[in-house]
Amino acid sequence: MASSDSQELPPSPDISPEWVIIHEMFGEKKEAGGGSHEAHELEFDRALEFTPKIIVIEPHSLADATARWIKIGNGLTRVGIGCGVASVATFALTKSNSAQSLYVMFPLVGVNLLCCTLYNVSWSSDPCIHYQVDNSKEIRDQLPLADNMEDAVILVRCVDTNRRVLHTTVTLVALSLVVYRVIQWFKQL
Repeated sequence: MASSDSQELPPSPDISPEWVIIHEMFGEKKEAGGGSHEAHELEFDRALEFTPKIIVIEPHSLADATARWIKIGNGLTRVGIGCGVASVATFALTKSNSAQSLYVMFPLVGVNLLCCTLYNVSWSSDPCIHYQVDNSKEIRDQLPLADNMEDAVILVRCVDTNRRVLHTTVTLVALSLVVYRVIQWFKQL
């Protein structure tokens, strides 16, 4: 009778309350169907559950995928906030009876809503949102990194509550202003 403990990875010697290092597994056969990649993903999931301040990802494929995922989430947030602020600015700079402002505000709020919805559906439940990629020299100097880990991706835990609140608030304000402008426009008809 096999227990579920037999499938877990052994404890990593590179774990502390401050950092976790996920090492490349050398000597494994690459053509084995991605077994080492799955092991790296399991170790990464374990590291995310441990919630250290810093996670170092050495395996190239996992590091690239994680960095890309975080960058896409950051991009969605920035585009959403930018479109929302532009929509609010359009509202502030145009007359209340201007139908042309709706031609600008609708697409901006649409993109804002799309970005906010995608982020909240796909990223908000992911533990990766609590980390940002930071390959600065100051961070590297704090870690016991080997010379061959120059390409490793370093994730630093950060509080993203303010950014998420800002994104959602800007979205709600921009949407409210568009609804208000539409109501004003219909009253003039």
